Amino acid sequence: DAEEIADVVAYLRSWSSGPPPALVRPRGGTAEGPIVLNPDGAAPEFTLRDQTYVPADEVKRALEEGRRMILVDARVPSDWEREHISGAISVPYYETAAVDRIPNDGTWVVAYCACPHHASGEVVTELRRRGYPHTAVLDEGVLVWKQRGYPMSGAAVASTAAAR
Repeated sequence: DAEEIADVVAYLRSWSSGPPPALVRPRGGTAEGPIVLNPDGAAPEFTLRDQTYVPADEVKRALEEGRRMILVDARVPSDWEREHISGAISVPYYETAAVDRIPNDGTWVVAYCACPHHASGEVVTELRRRGYPHTAVLDEGVLVWKQRGYPMSGAAVASTAAAR
């Protein structure tokens, strides 16, 4: 189940170098904001590589411009709880039923993971199979997004901010 998958991911991450990330358990579901960001904004104008991949800089610029879009974190929920791109919703790549909550109304949907393409590619493949007209994978993934200092949210971000 989802909790067991989150446990395995946390265990595998504990093998990485540096201090291990804190395991964050969802408490009664995730505290997500709205699914559609900037619902009154215009559609973004993305330039896709290979008809699939959008650069992080273009997504960041579109968010700054108040463009209408949906950000989907395709990683396991415990990773989303720990830290995620601000405004993203959690739709784990292995839960195809979770895609049902994403409106199919022409809004751009940008999925990301840390791979940087595998899990998000699974979500985008499912969206395209269901006929969503505007989908993309965040080309560099969440790790590059974070490295560039772009907006992040989650328990790890909040605890780092509180420690300052």
